[in-house]
Amino acid sequence: QGDRVVAMLHCTGTHSGDQLGIPATGKRVEFGGVVIARIQNGLFVETWNFFDFLKLYEQLGMLRLEKPASA
Repeated sequence: QGDRVVAMLHCTGTHSGDQLGIPATGKRVEFGGVVIARIQNGLFVETWNFFDFLKLYEQLGMLRLEKPASA
């Protein structure tokens, strides 16, 4: 709308190289995100990126998210 465009992303892949200080694990991962971009004169001049890195880190074994107990 106007000078902005939005894209929802679904990312899948294999963690096969060092990334963010994490040695390669060989694990398959998937997570989502949203990118909002502002366009000026046909060029991207600003972007805002929001990705579910908590889900990625959990899949790589960097953290464990506790699920709340059922009430």
